Amino acid sequence: MTMQVRPANDDERREVAALWAERWGSPRMVTRGRVHEPMGLPMLVALDADERIAGALTYDVRDGEMEAVTVDAFIGRIGAGRALIEAAAAEARGVDRARLVFDPGFDLGKTPAQSIEVLLRLRELSVLGGPLLAAVSRKDFVGALTGMAPAARDA
Repeated sequence: MTMQVRPANDDERREVAALWAERWGSPRMVTRGRVHEPMGLPMLVALDADERIAGALTYDVRDGEMEAVTVDAFIGRIGAGRALIEAAAAEARGVDRARLVFDPGFDLGKTPAQSIEVLLRLRELSVLGGPLLAAVSRKDFVGALTGMAPAARDA
């Protein structure tokens, strides 16, 4: 499938904001102990062949480090997430590659089922050529995998 990735224009940013409000219920994102306002960050959008927004990625650059703050595929299984991450990696070429760490964001704005899908598809992120950070919630994620309540999992 043909996928175009580019910086979001104002109309696309508004459309993504509406999609996030529907999915997340909040305009804020917390990563690595920092609160982000994703709409105030640089944003890339992936457009499908019909020029519909298939996905969006926001990122923050501080002290020479680039962090992908949000990655959302609004149309599943067409490669939007992968295309966005590859484009962000290309965008980060000015950032010291040794300082890049990619976090697919388990549990952040995702259902446990969506986090499991990300886990099953981690191999696709190997194209980035950098380390992956995989931090999952013991309470939600492990519970979804095992079907057991937290008290039943405690050793």
